[in-house]
Amino acid sequence: MLRVDVIKRFRGGKVNDTLNYIVTGAGGGLGSAIVRRMLQDRNVRLFCVDKNRLALESLPRTPRVRRIVSDISTISECERIMELGNRNFNGLIHLAGTLSKDLKINENESHWDDIVNSNLKSAYRLTGELLENLSEAGPVNILYFSGIAYRRGAYENVAYSIAKAGIVGLTRSIAKRVGSRGVVNALCPGVIMTIPPDEVGVEGNISINMNEYLSRHGDRIIRQIPMMRFGRPEEVAEATAFFMSPKCSYITGQVINIDGGIINS
Repeated sequence: MLRVDVIKRFRGGKVNDTLNYIVTGAGGGLGSAIVRRMLQDRNVRLFCVDKNRLALESLPRTPRVRRIVSDISTISECERIMELGNRNFNGLIHLAGTLSKDLKINENESHWDDIVNSNLKSAYRLTGELLENLSEAGPVNILYFSGIAYRRGAYENVAYSIAKAGIVGLTRSIAKRVGSRGVVNALCPGVIMTIPPDEVGVEGNISINMNEYLSRHGDRIIRQIPMMRFGRPEEVAEATAFFMSPKCSYITGQVINIDGGIINS
């Protein structure tokens, strides 16, 4: 039988409890949409992490948003984030990652390191620190972002597909580790248009690379999507809000596609 205090945590703790969440990749197209949606819930405080300082500046200005410039590349950087939150966190939304082509396997070993470190090792590293610094009150919610590339494979992005598959293994393992304390899940967005095609900017950003890819393959891809359209950031943000809420009290260790049905095509 679950202890009473555990049941209270599943239901969100006290009404006035403030829940502290880390959001990585917060300055990107999906990240910023998720931050704005999460702020609609009055009892959350977001520690928004991104390596792009300018991207973080575009987030809403409120005491409930703490901007942290970091690429989460070292244990010490993760520890610094924990210190900024007084080592008192309720969960994590992990979007941080990098996408780049590897048309020739093993052409550049540093490419593998960059992709795996930014997409998978950063999640593993930050999760380890988070589990050591969980709040005593409130639920524990962890939401990772994988991608349909782990299921379908990606011809131009082999290392990326492998890293996103690793996120799935991490999700299921950490769900067991957290156990009765809370929930751990992963979302797999499909083709989400985070910025208009004519606003392409800095190389190395997943949104930028996706727009470049869609300029060449968009018509072919949209024919594979049963809903016949690309997704919107707000749709992913709504799903995120659900999985980070007390309503998601008995769903854990799951990988959910938000893809308009493309995974079945």
